[in-house]
Amino acid sequence: MKILYIILGYPINHSNSKCDELKYNNKQLATNSHNSVIFQKEMKKIINNFNTSILKLQKSHSKFHMKKTQFQQESSII
Repeated sequence: MKILYIILGYPINHSNSKCDELKYNNKQLATNSHNSVIFQKEMKKIINNFNTSILKLQKSHSKFHMKKTQFQQESSII
């Protein structure tokens, strides 16, 4: 019996292929998916921290502009 594997949309006949990575390996699949989930969680943490940092920076920048405007108005009154 010939087994067909689909990689990037192209069927490959495994009996003609020397690639061992095409073989179905439950343990390796479980390890890869577990590592992928951990990686996704870490990336989500990094992105959330990055977004929080951006918001803090935007708030402090707007405060700077408010103080600058207030200072310019007060100095123009004199």
